Formats: sequence, C-alpha cells, structure tokens
Amino acid sequence: MSPAAGTRPSYERHQNRKVSLTTQDHDTVDFVSLDEKRKAVSLVMVEAREWGDQGRLLPDLQEKFNTYLTYVTERQLASDYPQVAGLPVEIELRCSTPPGEREAEFLRIVAKQYLEPARIGFSWKVIKTAAN
Repeated sequence: MSPAAGTRPSYERHQNRKVSLTTQDHDTVDFVSLDEKRKAVSLVMVEAREWGDQGRLLPDLQEKFNTYLTYVTERQLASDYPQVAGLPVEIELRCSTPPGEREAEFLRIVAKQYLEPARIGFSWKVIKTAAN
C-alpha cells in the first residue's frame, strides 16, 4: 500500500532503504498492511532489540503504542489510506524475542484498557532477525 498524496513522509520512509526498526522510533508507524482475504488492516510495529529483564524498553513501547492508537483514533489512518476506512484494525507487534513479564503485563493492560474499547485488535509474534 502506498500513502495517499500529501501524507507525512515518516509513514513511508522504510519503503526503499534498509533500516533497523525499533520502538524507540516513536513517531513512526512502521508498516501498514491490508489483508484483503480477511478484509482487515494491520499496523505493524517492530522491535528488533532484546527486551531484557528490567523493563528498559517499556517507555519506548508505550510511546509507540500512543502513536499507533492516535493514528487510528484520530482518523489519520483513514485519511492516509481511504481504501481501508471502516475496516477492522489490528496492531501487531513483531519482536526478536518474546516479551518479558513486564512487557507482557503492559501489553495486556494496553489491549484491555485502550485497544479493546477502541475496537482495535492486538497480537504479537516473534520474528527471525539476523541476530537470532
């Protein structure tokens, strides 16, 4: 999918160059994907760093979720991609290692208190990276 004319360049900046994606890039939606079979749109965030056991990535994860939630609820997604307006939305976290206890608890809270009321789905999965 390519953004509609006049959109912010940060939403398409990963298209033509190799980058290391992490949640510390707070103001960017990493990927937008349309699943035509399910008739749903996925907003994908990527965390290539290891979570560790001290919750050091939680501030980045929180800021990234704020960006994604705002992108959907303030209708910027529908503005940038009019063809997905009205379709179900899911945020998918793709990470190099499974979230630790602190991150998992944070993700449960975000899903229950913020995403579910906004009718936004959530899932996460481990992806292979060069490091693993």
